[in-house]
Amino acid sequence: MIMLLSLALIPLDVEIIQAVVSLRTPLVNWFMIYYTTYGNYIFALIEGLILIFSRKRNYRDILYLVLNSYAGWFIADRIVESLKNIVRRPRPYVLFNSIEPLVKSDGFSFPSGHSSAAWALALPFMMVINSHKVKFTLVLFATLISFSRVYCGVHFLSDVIFGGCIGYVISKSIFENVVAKQLEARDRLQQY
Repeated sequence: MIMLLSLALIPLDVEIIQAVVSLRTPLVNWFMIYYTTYGNYIFALIEGLILIFSRKRNYRDILYLVLNSYAGWFIADRIVESLKNIVRRPRPYVLFNSIEPLVKSDGFSFPSGHSSAAWALALPFMMVINSHKVKFTLVLFATLISFSRVYCGVHFLSDVIFGGCIGYVISKSIFENVVAKQLEARDRLQQY
């Protein structure tokens, strides 16, 4: 459903990105450039550090979640790259001289790999963490990565929504079909 919505937004993409780009300020530019460039890598590193320094009894659970995140990121990236080469949609700044990119991005625009990665990395933790504050932070992280791509002028809104959906669906599928079953099997073994 959300993927269909992103496709329905295509006629509005130009107006949306022009409106977002018109809101740029030097301070926000600095933040968005930094966040769009390093956000996914920093989050992946934080996940790895949580795994390394975890001293809780649920070390194996954290391992499953981190591996789910990384596997979702990898698989979603392969799908995104394939779709980019099939669709071959030019980036906004290539189509419109009025849109100045804040970061360098080569290749095609649709769908967004950064958005796909952000949602693939965040989703497994959203599935198991009970804290509403942590879930909100994870959603905020993924949403900011996605929005930063539009703000920086390298993606249309439909690109980031579709890319985010790919990361979300792939990571959720891995979680439900692999990780959740591993956690259930472990819980059954602990009952005996």
